[in-house]
Amino acid sequence: MAVDVVFRLPLTALGLGFVKLQCFIVSASTSIVAVHALLQYGKSVQRLHAEHAKGHDGEKFNLFHLLGIGHLEVSTHSRILRDLLDPHGSHGQGAVFLKRFVARLGLPSFDFEKAEVTPEVGIGTVTSKSGGRLDLVISDGTKKLILIENKIFAAEQANWVSRYLNHAPSAKLVFLTLDGREPEDMEQDSRPTNLMCASYQTHITDWLQDCRKEATTVPLVRESISQYLHLVQELTQQNREPYMNKELVKAATDSREALDAYYALRNAERDVQAEIVLHLQERLMVTANKLGLNFQGSPYFDYSAKGSGFEFSSAELNTMPLRIRFEFDKSGYRDFAFGFVDDGKLPTEARELLKSLFAEAYESPRSNLLWPAWIYWSRYQNWSTVFADIRFGNFVNDVEKELTQLNEIVVRLRETHYS
Repeated sequence: MAVDVVFRLPLTALGLGFVKLQCFIVSASTSIVAVHALLQYGKSVQRLHAEHAKGHDGEKFNLFHLLGIGHLEVSTHSRILRDLLDPHGSHGQGAVFLKRFVARLGLPSFDFEKAEVTPEVGIGTVTSKSGGRLDLVISDGTKKLILIENKIFAAEQANWVSRYLNHAPSAKLVFLTLDGREPEDMEQDSRPTNLMCASYQTHITDWLQDCRKEATTVPLVRESISQYLHLVQELTQQNREPYMNKELVKAATDSREALDAYYALRNAERDVQAEIVLHLQERLMVTANKLGLNFQGSPYFDYSAKGSGFEFSSAELNTMPLRIRFEFDKSGYRDFAFGFVDDGKLPTEARELLKSLFAEAYESPRSNLLWPAWIYWSRYQNWSTVFADIRFGNFVNDVEKELTQLNEIVVRLRETHYS
């Protein structure tokens, strides 16, 4: 039996007409038919929009990507936010962007014209109850304060919420992340009432769109905001084309079957991720063989737990003893890191030499009892935004480049300390 599933695509401005998808039922489960239809429709919408925009809208031209600074938390994101929020910022638009920010986040109003935005405010030496460095502080000269803790990929510090609010008990503390998550290790009943969790995915995206509208008569500011908005949308895996979003929403809500199919796809997210990891491990095993290494991954293809990951070893590494490991420092595919693991067994002199050699290759490395030298991999630190690159992009090639670099460090360590 054949069933015609028709999704109309009213893209008259693009002259694309409509797409008709015919699905043949091979079982009694019509939900599978609806899922396939919705997937095929989504692919068709994306492809038609991509073909229309190809080479015309210039959205692939992005200075943040060209300069390789799109992932930098302090020097890119915090700096841009600071300038846009500052009534005296280089944009020259006064307090209008700050007003829109306060409105979008539902923050308390204050004297916008007197507002000052200060970055990297030190509040003393870090202890268990005080001290630290505030990413952004917004003040109008009164006791009204907005503190912004901006986290794109960097890990959270211990007790930061209580330390910051102990410094300014009446302030509104905004925890800004890609997805609006809660702070780590915070129990629900201990959540301060003046803590707000905001996201780049919704709050910042909507605010930047507001800012772009306000800058309509200032082309240079408007286009700069557009470039940054596109970067944020890419980091948060959002479609940059509003017409495409509208068509996908319309298709998903067109019928009960379509909506059930949408939620079925969402419910399959974990299995989809496991499938991606399965293919990833197969490719990494090939890479390991190519480099003369042994590969060990997760037996269940699930890297969502804290401490999960994969590693590489060899006969030479075992004699030191060392392993090269890639691991998530937080659950939910967050804070992805790589470096050397020795389980505390490497001799002290060799450990210090390894740390020194690692620091020559990688900026600001870290060390602990089990890991002599490691860093967060900023480009892939949050996998929730890069799973497409993991499956179809350059991730495996990038792993191979890092392995080659790490192997060079091992060679220098052996020649200097073990020869």
